[in-house]
Amino acid sequence: MPVPGAPEVGVTAYLQAGSPCPRATVELLRELELAHGDELRVEIVDIDDAGSGADRWRDAGFDCMAIVINGSATVSWGEGEDRRTVSFLHPAGFGWRHEDLREAIEAALAGRLSPAAPEEAEAVRLMDVNVRAQSVRVGDSGHETGQLVVDDRVVLEVTEAADDLVPGQRVTVAAEALGELLEEPFTPNQLRTEEVEGGVAVVVGDRHLLVATEADARVTGVGAQELAEAWRLAVHDALVMAALERSSVKEPEAAAG
Repeated sequence: MPVPGAPEVGVTAYLQAGSPCPRATVELLRELELAHGDELRVEIVDIDDAGSGADRWRDAGFDCMAIVINGSATVSWGEGEDRRTVSFLHPAGFGWRHEDLREAIEAALAGRLSPAAPEEAEAVRLMDVNVRAQSVRVGDSGHETGQLVVDDRVVLEVTEAADDLVPGQRVTVAAEALGELLEEPFTPNQLRTEEVEGGVAVVVGDRHLLVATEADARVTGVGAQELAEAWRLAVHDALVMAALERSSVKEPEAAAG
């Protein structure tokens, strides 16, 4: 329950309102808004809105999804060993979970939430995501296809050799590099593409995960740049989905209290 005399809490959520990814986050925010009545104001800003939504998002200084509580996206609550500092950036599952959002808003309602510097926040990382490579033989010829797998999802397939590596070896290199990235502060928004010798690479920092070659492009019927971008997006979406699946939508015990 809010503390008597505590200021009204305002939450602004900068989300891709039309995407299924933040749906559970929106449901949680609406649930809390309904539960706390006039004490809690929730505004959803659609960052895919080419008009005011996108402008407001950029003017707020963000380049990713963000949830702002009383003017701050990075906040602290609790005391001593129980103190938490969380940045509500990127989708749920990257550095924060839905129970964190619930706790932060309830702390704000109790007058116990304070702004914090981003460097105080816990590292943004994916936890317990299984990334691996596998090879399969397709068709009567037994031609090898290398598959990059995130959890149980086949994210992309490679059928051509490159740099003396067969398809299975190519995706093995990609899986190993991606696995190393997940041990560091990392979000999928860091994935990008860039032209390199031999094609267009999916890149994070100085790591090349996989290079889309002209041979790859011919097989798929698209240009190397378009193929690399498709690979980047496929890896990005698979990691986001894996993180979302590890983020609880609701905590019944907390809701009951």
